[in-house]
Amino acid sequence: MSDAPSIPRRLGALALPDDPTLEAAPSGTRALVARVWGERVRSELAAAQAFTRVAQRAIAAGLPREVQYLAARAVADEVRHAALCAALAERAGAAPSWPSPPPPRDAGDDTALFVSSGCIQETLGSAFLQATLERAESPAARFVARALLADEVDHARIGWAWVAGLDETGKVTLGARLHGLLAACLGPWRARLDALPAAGAPAFGVLAPATIRAEMRRALEELVLPGFAHLGVPTGDAARAIDALG
Repeated sequence: MSDAPSIPRRLGALALPDDPTLEAAPSGTRALVARVWGERVRSELAAAQAFTRVAQRAIAAGLPREVQYLAARAVADEVRHAALCAALAERAGAAPSWPSPPPPRDAGDDTALFVSSGCIQETLGSAFLQATLERAESPAARFVARALLADEVDHARIGWAWVAGLDETGKVTLGARLHGLLAACLGPWRARLDALPAAGAPAFGVLAPATIRAEMRRALEELVLPGFAHLGVPTGDAARAIDALG
C-alpha cells in the first residue's frame, strides 16, 4: 500500500505519520531539516502563483480539457504541498508559520510561462523528489516526498502539452530562446544549493548539494533536452545552460 496521502477536502485533514527517527535526531540535524523544509513552503506557494496563471491561459487558449483540469488542479496541489512542507518543518522543531509567497515573477509570454513552469521546473522537481525519496529513511520525510512526487509528473505534462501544440515556427522560435529559459530557471536552484551544507541530511529529505547537482544534470541531459528534441524543438546550444548549476 502506498504511504502517500490521499487528497483531502481540507488542509486540516493532512497528518504526517509518527516519526521516532526525526524525534531522536541530533538537534543540529533537526534544525537543518526545519530550515530547509520551511524554505520549501515559499517555493511551493510561488509554484501555486505560477500555476494560477497557467490555468487561466490553458482555459483561455482552449487546450484539451484534461490539460485544463491538470492546470487548475495544480494550484491546489501546490498549496497542499506547501502545507505538507510546513508540517514537516514544524515536526522538526520550526515554529508554526505560513509565509507570504515571493512576489509573482513575470514569466513573459504564454510559451515562456508553460515551458518554465511545466517542462523545466516540474520535470526537474520530479527528478529531485525521486532522488529525495530514494535516500530518505524518515517516515515523515518519505511521506511528504512521495506526496509531492505523485503530483509533479502531472504538472510537467501541462508544459509538454503546450509545446506539443506549437506550430513549426513556434517550435523554432522556442529553440532559439531555450538556453535563456533554462538559465533563468536554473539560477534559483543554484542559489538554494549554495546555501546548503555539504553533507545535507539525506535520511530526512535534505540532499547534499553535490547529489542535487548531479541529479539535475542527469534530468536535463536525459529528460528535459531530449523531451524538447522529441517534440521538434531545436535544442542548439541549450545544453550550455546546465553550467548555471555551478
